[in-house]
Amino acid sequence: MMSSRNLFVINNISENDRNNLITFEEEMINFARVNNFGVYFNPIGYQDEVINELNINGFYFCISESFNIIESEDLFSTNDSFNYIKEMKFKRKKAEDEEKNFLLRKFSFLDEIILMIDKYFMSSNMDFYISDQYSFTLLDYKTIEVREKKLTQSFVDSFMSHKKEKYVGLKTHRFKIK
Repeated sequence: MMSSRNLFVINNISENDRNNLITFEEEMINFARVNNFGVYFNPIGYQDEVINELNINGFYFCISESFNIIESEDLFSTNDSFNYIKEMKFKRKKAEDEEKNFLLRKFSFLDEIILMIDKYFMSSNMDFYISDQYSFTLLDYKTIEVREKKLTQSFVDSFMSHKKEKYVGLKTHRFKIK
């Protein structure tokens, strides 16, 4: 299995929005508990190379499998969608559609996180970095523009294979959310 890392970066936080940091963190912790994953705010020693290259002075966080470990490999795994399709024995075209729908449901929490960020930091823009490996440079990340704050759709679309790469699954991307 591959390792995965993620990072939500909230850029250009205004002074007014800075007052919302503690309230946001509390709501995010509760959201993570309800959805059975963990969250770490401004973690040290995690994605340091990327954070240093970004020269982040603002606010960032990552989500993980639990509050006990910072890893997110299982959280972003697509193995369960493959097993679901295999178990249901769908025909090829139906299987592709059903797998995409399964993944959209599984990762719908991403849109909820974006809505929560937007609620507290309206004047900010944000990026979501995800990698299927330990990426050491920003050049490793392919940028995808996300319109209308629909991160889940863009995230699941990024899993699909393309002509150049036949691989289906998590890839290294930066989602620029507008």
